[in-house]
This record gives sequence, structure tokens and C-alpha cells, in this order.
Amino acid sequence: MATTNLSFSKQGNTWVAKYTSQGDAVVQLEREDGGKVVVYCNLDGMPATPISTCIEYEAGKHVIFNAAIPAGVEVTIESGSEVTAAKML
Repeated sequence: MATTNLSFSKQGNTWVAKYTSQGDAVVQLEREDGGKVVVYCNLDGMPATPISTCIEYEAGKHVIFNAAIPAGVEVTIESGSEVTAAKML
């Protein structure tokens, strides 16, 4: 199974990446600093809803998590600090 790079861009004080789920995945982030990480999901045309949050003391520079999200669902990942590398498997 090959990894996919995720691209984050700065939106206000948050770093954001979006993708359409292809099914269950593992996401790993390397960041400049710690800070909150929130995963949102939504169906097309519906508002994004948070499904997972790592609060500041749980999420350090190195973060890895399961993204068990059905295929076709829109996913948004927000990071409280700059993401320097991000991969999904």
C-alpha cells in the first residue's frame, strides 16, 4: 500500500488539509510545535462536523491517528501549529 502526501495551507491561525476519503486510513503529521488537531467530516453539501479532537496537551509535534472514515466522505484536518509533513496510508 502506498502513502499519499497531504498538503496543508494556512487559514487564519490554523493549518488545514482537505481530502475525500477512500476508506479507512492512518494519518501521520510532523509539526513545528504542539497544539490542537481536529478532524471534521461531512457529506457533500452538508456542514463539516468534528469527529475527533486531540487537545493541546495530547497532540505534540508528532501525531499519528486512525481515520476510520467511509469512502466518499469529505475530510478536513485542522492543526493548531504548522504542519511540515503529512502522509496518509
